[in-house]
Amino acid sequence: MENNENNVNNTTENQTPVETSVETPVETPVETQEQTMLNDQPIDSTINNVSSNSGSNSKLIKGLIIGIVAFVAVVGIAVGILVFVLTRPIKIDLKKYVEVKCEGVNEYGYVDVDIDEDLEDDIKKALKDKNHYSKRNLRKVEKAISNYKVKNDGELSNGDTVNVVFKINNDVFKEMGIKFENTTISKKVSGLKKVKKIDAFEDIDVSFYGSAPNGGVSVYGAPNGLYYDYEPEDGLSNGDEVTVTVRSWSDDEGEFDNYAKEYGYVPKEESKTFTVEGLPTYLMDLEKDKDAVEDLKSEAEKSVKEAYYGWDVEYESSEYQGVYLSTRKDADTYTWYTDRIAYIYKVNLKDDSDANKKYSIYIYLAEDDIKLNEDGKLDEDNYIYFDTTSDEVVLGKNSSGSDIEAYGYKSLDEAKSAVEKLFDDDDMEITNSFK
Repeated sequence: MENNENNVNNTTENQTPVETSVETPVETPVETQEQTMLNDQPIDSTINNVSSNSGSNSKLIKGLIIGIVAFVAVVGIAVGILVFVLTRPIKIDLKKYVEVKCEGVNEYGYVDVDIDEDLEDDIKKALKDKNHYSKRNLRKVEKAISNYKVKNDGELSNGDTVNVVFKINNDVFKEMGIKFENTTISKKVSGLKKVKKIDAFEDIDVSFYGSAPNGGVSVYGAPNGLYYDYEPEDGLSNGDEVTVTVRSWSDDEGEFDNYAKEYGYVPKEESKTFTVEGLPTYLMDLEKDKDAVEDLKSEAEKSVKEAYYGWDVEYESSEYQGVYLSTRKDADTYTWYTDRIAYIYKVNLKDDSDANKKYSIYIYLAEDDIKLNEDGKLDEDNYIYFDTTSDEVVLGKNSSGSDIEAYGYKSLDEAKSAVEKLFDDDDMEITNSFK
C-alpha cells in the first residue's frame, strides 16, 4: 500500500490536477470488499452457517420423532400393564385359610377340616374389587369351598398322609376374576393314640328259643355303646349257623371311629358264627322220628284203656291199627298246628249187664305240636292230652230195649276217613303207616 500511495503522490506532483483523473474506480476494490460481507460476516461463512443450521434442524426433527415414538411406546406399555392388572384374577391360596387336624385313635383316625372365617371376607373383597360381587356368586364360591373329599377318613393311622381335596373348577371362577390355589392340602397323620382291641363276643350270651324249625335267637350282655345284629333271626333248626355282628350305636354300620374315640377300644372281630343247638324239634317224620312215635304210642295206649266209651259198656282190650301224621309244608307258612298225630285202635268192649255180650269199635286218639329233644325223644315240656271222636255208634239193645251206644266207629275205614277229614288242610302234608 505504501508503494501505491507513493505512485499516486508522484503523479499528482508531475501533472496538472484534472478532476476527471481522480476516478472512483480507485475505491472499487473497497466497495467489492464490502459487498462480500453479509451482516458483518463473510458470505462464505454465512453459507457455511446456513448449511450447518440445516443439519441441526434435521437432527432436531429426528429427535422429535424418536421422542414421540418413545412416548407412544411408554403409553402402550402402561396401558398393557393396566389391562393386565385389571384382568388378572385375584389369587386365593386355600392353604392360608384351611387347617387340617387329625382326631380319634390310631387306625380309626379321622380328619377335622377347619376353614378360617377370614376366607369368606377375603372372597367378598376380591369379588368387589373385580366388580363381580353378588349373592349368587358368593353362594357359588361358598358351595365350592365347602365341597371337599378325604380318602380313608375314619381309617387313618399314624404315618399316613391324608389329602383334603377341594372340588373347585377354576374355569367357573375365572369369569369372576378369582383363582383358587392349593386346592389339595396334604398332612401327615401323627399323634393318634393307640386303640385297644377287645373280644366283643367273650362275655355275651347267645341263646336260642322256640322249637325247630321255627327257632329264634337272642343276644344278652352287650358292652356299653354296642349292640348286635344276627342273621338269620328266625326259622332256625339245630345245626343251623347264625352270624352275630357287633355294631356301634354312635357309628354307621361297619364303623367304630366315634366309638373308639369315646371308649378307647374297638372290637377285635366284627362278626362271629354260632351253631344252633338245644332247640326242641317237632315230630315231622314217622320213620325218622320213630322212637318218639313209639313213645307217644305208649301214652296213647294208656289213654285207650282209661277212655270213657258209653253208659252200657266198658273197656276189655285194644289192638293198634296204625298212625297218621300231619306236618306243616312250609316252615314260614302259618298254620294252627306244626304237627298233628293220630293213632287208630280197635277197642273191644263188653256189656255191663251181660259179660257174654262183646262189641268192637274203632277210635282215634289225636295230639298236636309234639316236641322232641335233641336226642329225638319226647321233650319233657310236652303236655300230652289226646282228643278222640265225639261220634257215636249203636252197638245193640240193652235189657230194657234201649240202644247200647259207644263213642267210635263201626269200621276201620270209617275211623280213617274221620282222621283224614280232621287233618284236611292245604298247608299241611299227611302221611300214614297204613299200606
